[in-house]
Amino acid sequence: MNCRNLCKTFQAADPFLSYKTAITERPGNSRADSNSMHSVGLYSKLWKNFRTLSVCFLDDLSEDDKQAFKRTIWKWARLTNLNIVFVSSLAATIRIKTNTQENLSAIGTDALLATPGEPTTWIAEKPGSEFFEATVLHEFGHVLGLQHEHLHPEANIPWNKSKVRDHYAALGWSREEIDRNFFDPIHELRPVLTDYDRLSIMHYPIDKAFTDDLLEVGINMMLSEEDIRLVRAVYPETPSESPDDPSYRP
Repeated sequence: MNCRNLCKTFQAADPFLSYKTAITERPGNSRADSNSMHSVGLYSKLWKNFRTLSVCFLDDLSEDDKQAFKRTIWKWARLTNLNIVFVSSLAATIRIKTNTQENLSAIGTDALLATPGEPTTWIAEKPGSEFFEATVLHEFGHVLGLQHEHLHPEANIPWNKSKVRDHYAALGWSREEIDRNFFDPIHELRPVLTDYDRLSIMHYPIDKAFTDDLLEVGINMMLSEEDIRLVRAVYPETPSESPDDPSYRP
């Protein structure tokens, strides 16, 4: 995820269906005492523990390029208890589009709402590019159910909202997309809510021009300590090694 092509998160068309899908997958995604529309705005989209999560690429990739994606995805996957498997079937749960000009992903269980065979994640960066690994890590963080870190309720980014809106409107973003991706705080239920982390791979880079020189955040290129702690907490007790993990040794 880089400044030239910021990630947009997939917005479920039906919030209640998104909510019901999330709590069907993992009941702990919602409050134990609430199963109503009241809690639609306050829930997580994490996968159930020890789930097999199948991943496919929708475009033709060389074997070297596939391995580059796999190596990067496994920097997340090996921290979880999920069984990540790479398949060729379009019936895969996670379907990655690489022939694209945008970085975009469904968050966690929202991937189950996508039309069968259609992408759930879009990654524009190509293997070998400066921002490839950071982009794949960011988008696959969304796949695992993680939200944008700059929307953490304790972030308090001093945005000049007019400047941000004018800039991204000129790039074709709608007002709703701008507000959802930059300004609207996430008040999400999850087993562990870490403190705000400026170093998170899930954080947007912030140009100081958009905060009137009050704050600048560079492009985070790797998982932070808090990223690692969070994903280990929400997907505890990692499973045995998988042959799909490039670090695996038979």
